[in-house]
Amino acid sequence: MKKSILKAYAKLIVRTGVAVKRGQPVLIKTNVSNEAFTAMVVEECYKAGATRVVVEWSSEAVSRANYKYGKENKCCSKADRIY
Repeated sequence: MKKSILKAYAKLIVRTGVAVKRGQPVLIKTNVSNEAFTAMVVEECYKAGATRVVVEWSSEAVSRANYKYGKENKCCSKADRIY
């Protein structure tokens, strides 16, 4: 898809769909395969006046490995996360 169309979608999502307001923080949860489009959305959030945009990335391959090899009785809490 053309970059100009993706940018227009990003603007539509931020301005109309989510309706980001000036001074508002934003959290985006997305897959690593969407990096380029996510960057466009982040930029539009800042243009709309967001104070901070945090992106939480996920990966199907990593999730699959966690389900396959991770301990069943151990669930990750926020304190267990590595930042």
